[in-house]
Amino acid sequence: MIADTYVYAVSKPSTSAYGGPVTTRRLVTTSELARAIGLSGRTIQRYRTEGIITPVVVSKGGHARWDVEQVIEDLKALQRGER
Repeated sequence: MIADTYVYAVSKPSTSAYGGPVTTRRLVTTSELARAIGLSGRTIQRYRTEGIITPVVVSKGGHARWDVEQVIEDLKALQRGER
């Protein structure tokens, strides 16, 4: 169910507008991430502030872009006590 909420991009690797490499997966906004994993946007922001999860890209304006699968893995590792 979670994997179905975002779409893989079909493009060759290139550089994003933020200067970082573009991955083959689509990066999502904080609100899209919250919907995808069933948490509130505020919880995502709190986890980011506390260093529990880290966005793939942050714009100059502070807007985060996330890899849903990576966040899920980070939260699972935290739950298992690996972080």
